[in-house]
Amino acid sequence: MRLIDWLDNRTGVRKLTEYLLNEPIPGGARWRYVWGSTLVFVFALQVVTGVLLMIAYSPSTSNAWSSVWYIQTQMSLGWLIRGLHHFGSQAMIILLPIHVLQVVFARAYAAPREFNWWVGLVLLGVVAALALTGYLLPWDQKGYWATKVSTNILALTPIVGDALRTVLLGGSEYGHATLTRFFTLHVMVLPGSLAMLLFCHIAWFRRHGVTVRPAVREGVLAPAEDDPSPTLAAQEWGTLPAVREGTLAPAILAPADDRGQTINESQSPSDKIEGNFWPDQVFRDLIACAAVLGIMFAAVGYTHYVLGEALLEAPADPASHDYPPRPEWYFLFLFQLLKYFEGPVWEVVGAIFLPGAVVAVFFAFPICDKWLAPRLAHGAAVGFTMLVFAAAGYLTYAAWGDDRDPPGAVVEAIRAKQQGGALLSDSDLAALRAKEFNRLRQRAARVAQRAFELADEQGIPPEGPLELLADDPFTRGPELFSSHCAACHRYNGHNGLGIVPSEPAASSDLAGFASRTWIRGLLTDPTDPGYFGLMVTPEGTPAHTRMARVVSRLLEANEAQEFRRELLENFEAVAAYLESESLHPGEPATPLAENADAADELVIAGRQFFMAVCNECHAYAGSRSGTRRAPEMLGYGSVEWIERMIADPGSDTLYRSVGHEPARMPAFKDRLSERDRRLIATWLHDTR
Repeated sequence: MRLIDWLDNRTGVRKLTEYLLNEPIPGGARWRYVWGSTLVFVFALQVVTGVLLMIAYSPSTSNAWSSVWYIQTQMSLGWLIRGLHHFGSQAMIILLPIHVLQVVFARAYAAPREFNWWVGLVLLGVVAALALTGYLLPWDQKGYWATKVSTNILALTPIVGDALRTVLLGGSEYGHATLTRFFTLHVMVLPGSLAMLLFCHIAWFRRHGVTVRPAVREGVLAPAEDDPSPTLAAQEWGTLPAVREGTLAPAILAPADDRGQTINESQSPSDKIEGNFWPDQVFRDLIACAAVLGIMFAAVGYTHYVLGEALLEAPADPASHDYPPRPEWYFLFLFQLLKYFEGPVWEVVGAIFLPGAVVAVFFAFPICDKWLAPRLAHGAAVGFTMLVFAAAGYLTYAAWGDDRDPPGAVVEAIRAKQQGGALLSDSDLAALRAKEFNRLRQRAARVAQRAFELADEQGIPPEGPLELLADDPFTRGPELFSSHCAACHRYNGHNGLGIVPSEPAASSDLAGFASRTWIRGLLTDPTDPGYFGLMVTPEGTPAHTRMARVVSRLLEANEAQEFRRELLENFEAVAAYLESESLHPGEPATPLAENADAADELVIAGRQFFMAVCNECHAYAGSRSGTRRAPEMLGYGSVEWIERMIADPGSDTLYRSVGHEPARMPAFKDRLSERDRRLIATWLHDTR
């Protein structure tokens, strides 16, 4: 006995295969029938890639991001598996509306296919829920904040909104319970529901077959052969003798091909199309599935190799206050829709009632088909569907347009207009919002890239991935500077995060602090607004003017061009020397350039000028040649020196709290922890 015979004897595989593949297709195989099969294929691919991802994924707030990072960067072909899963969800979102359009155009929602239509709409909702719950699983900034927005919208539902939100979150706050609930929904509840609904959908489709377009004969719309529902008025259809006798009279009604043309016995055999699922339709389905898979592979490869994107942002930080949340592109139309409904009442209309009404109309298609004339009902269904999809497309395009980064010249003109006291138009305000959104997006991208760099260099600490960034000066430094220093200081004109505060600066701009360029500018003109020029005493008079007077005397004493040039060269040498102190405290001869000899000579010359002139006020290693007291210069501009300055600028080694020009800067030793002070100092030191 052959193996196939033995297997068939035990399992009945031949009969099952014949049942599955030998499905008659009235009108023959068609390319327009492939969309349902491609959806089933992509769902199967989602299941396979999802199971592979679950091997390494850990659904906890401390490990979720780390496990996704591991999948993306360490696991063999993990980036490919995750990329296929990511773009597979987007493929389903694209294929579903196409399938819906096909069904509506074919009028396949009408009796006896009502339940199949309704199940299909529920399947559409389940796929959307799968995409939504998948957002949160990486536990990154994008997923966290997008989910927070969507659940806040859910809370707008009258009466039950808050309860639904609490059930989803597992409490009032987003945390471990939220992640585990979304994980359970995403990998068990929703896929199981989708599989069950898909089974019913396919079974009912097999029961009723494909929808053949009805024939049009002498202006009368006739039903398809496999659709016994009346498409004429009930009383008119019931009077046809062919129907009363249970047959279709060829003179009155003939079967139709896929173009709506009547087929009769006088037509040639090639016009009487009758096909099977196997092999004709299977061949078309396989070609379509291969095309979809090829596009997905291309998208993954382009994202990974060309764009270099990991499809993962920085770890979710609930304390973050400046992340600009946006949903995935396929939910942007809902996000944009809410912009047109402002206020508590209108928000509910835009978020709940209007989308609910649209869904209700779709569910009512089969009912309207019975209430209205067939042509009118079908035309209304097609028109409504096209209108909804066109509106969704327009809203998506509008959302992209609103977020597009405006040209710098446009923004500068608007800000000049604003500073001039003129009222800004709605388009002006929209441009400023778009600029701010793009600034925040760019910062989020830098933070995400930094998180990946730190994870690659250091690994992820046991406390979780947020600790990577909590101890990172390039991430936390500007945040702390913005919160604690930007009330007085600026960093290249802004607050460290790219925002120009509305209140004017009151002290120096610290971008490039203690660099050779910064020091040279200070020596040349201490009263410049970027240095001491903005600082005033409590009485409103200029503060820290002693250095300005010293520089002024030196310049006056060297009015001759030759001597002035020599003085400026000495300033350049001192700047090089002090920059060397900031990099290598106590080692002034450390090379600073490719030409080591020239660099050494410049630094040594600068140290000699410093000890001869500047040491009269500024101490070095605790000693000075004069009696006036100015800040200690050993290690000036180093991380340790800056940290001491932040902690207590009024200490005896710095500006002191007494004397002719005491420190104007408050001490932060009780306001910032030592770690936070060092993060600011390191950021200022290493980014100059």
